[in-house]
Amino acid sequence: MEEGLPDSTAGHPGKQLALPKKNKSPIPCDGPGDCSKSHPAIPCGIGRKSLSYSDYIIFTEGRSIFMKKYMSFEEFIADYNKTPEWFNMLCDTQSIQEISSLYKLVVNMVLLSTDLEDNDIYIQKKAINPNTDKPYDHTRYSIAKKGLLKIMSAADARLILSNVEIDRDAQTVSGTSTMQYHDPSGQWRYITKTKTVDLIKKTKNGSTYEDPSAPEKAESGAQMRCIRDAFNIKNNYSLEQLQKPFVVVYPKLNDMDPDVKKMAIINSLAPTQLLYGRAPSDRLLLDGADIDGKDGGQK
Repeated sequence: MEEGLPDSTAGHPGKQLALPKKNKSPIPCDGPGDCSKSHPAIPCGIGRKSLSYSDYIIFTEGRSIFMKKYMSFEEFIADYNKTPEWFNMLCDTQSIQEISSLYKLVVNMVLLSTDLEDNDIYIQKKAINPNTDKPYDHTRYSIAKKGLLKIMSAADARLILSNVEIDRDAQTVSGTSTMQYHDPSGQWRYITKTKTVDLIKKTKNGSTYEDPSAPEKAESGAQMRCIRDAFNIKNNYSLEQLQKPFVVVYPKLNDMDPDVKKMAIINSLAPTQLLYGRAPSDRLLLDGADIDGKDGGQK
């Protein structure tokens, strides 16, 4: 049995598959016994929410499914370095480990549903194999808007600006969106993308009309381009790749660090100081006393 795996899940056969549109339920695990007993946290074959490393995660490797609970980033990165093929990693693991002690690393995972009716993914009919420049000999899938928004939320990224312009001379609509997301250094990065769509559509009989959904398509397309480019999301995946969790890691201020605690207290006192001035205890804090009221080691 592999190290760190629960006894009840070792060698458990089971596989989650993409489903036809009329089938509402995921294909059940074909492993022995009652699957709910082997997988108490999440039903086997189902993964439809953003998970942190404190939650149980489902992995697939061939036909084996098991769950593991990560208690720290260090535990996660140890598994990732050992078996990177278990994950769809969306950031540079080397850069995120070289951060200041003022920050701590947040690990979030997104398990996309492979039930086509859930609209996390869709069949990509135009996928080309870069090795052969020909269509793939198997079905490929792209991540839909709903799935991309799950990844954006897990990464604590935010769409902060959108603009739509209609060019009636060119009969096009252009949408521009800007998104902010975490830099490995702890700062914010910004990415801006544009999507242009046709304003005019043709009917089967040859007549034309103005597409009322064109502005929404342009804006949404620009937003999805921001997410794809910021997190290096591929244009298409195999079903097996989509069954693995998508992992985002970003830094946030470490509220256990004494300096961060001190700045948090100072910031919380700022509105009061503007009205009433600085209290003696606040001046001690600013002059170097620690958050417990000591002299910070000064003599």
